[in-house]
Amino acid sequence: MVNYKKVTNLLFELGFAYNVKNTSWQLIKADNIPSLAEHSYRCAIIAFVIAVLEKMKDPYKIAFKALINKTYKIRLCDRHKVSANYFDYPRDIEDEVRKDQFKLLGDKFTKNIIELDNLSNKEKVIIKDADQIELALEAREFIDKGYKDAYIWIKRIQKVLKTKSAIGILRNIQRVHSNDWWKDLKKKPQTKLQDYISRI
Repeated sequence: MVNYKKVTNLLFELGFAYNVKNTSWQLIKADNIPSLAEHSYRCAIIAFVIAVLEKMKDPYKIAFKALINKTYKIRLCDRHKVSANYFDYPRDIEDEVRKDQFKLLGDKFTKNIIELDNLSNKEKVIIKDADQIELALEAREFIDKGYKDAYIWIKRIQKVLKTKSAIGILRNIQRVHSNDWWKDLKKKPQTKLQDYISRI
């Protein structure tokens, strides 16, 4: 029997991810800090892309795991690395919180979540790399807004990436401006007189 009240409560809790901010960017006094929900959305897509590039068998499973990988922060909040020097919780606490969250959907779904935790080392590496690449993208976006100290994050990420695909993506994050994606997509100006005045 499905307990729809518990299901609804979980969905409200997952929505609270919009209110959990990445505290790392507080250190550089950044405005408009991305939420956990925004981070998880792009992280899942990155994980899918890396999984495809790395020729993994089930990129969808990897992407979904990346999507829900940090839901524990809804209950435990986010802490930057300076804070983590003084207070950190064991990794198994993260898994315990996530299982507590999703058991609201019932035993069958909890079993699926546990199975998702039984990832291969390569799958775990891809999810970790995706998380780091998402952070690097955020850092680049802040750099392009004038927050030069955000480059510290890119240098740190450069040292930890494992997959060839993630390393290649990071190199390009360093080379391009975060606005480059749209510059060749703008509608071309109308050069013929008749086209130019047609909407007057």
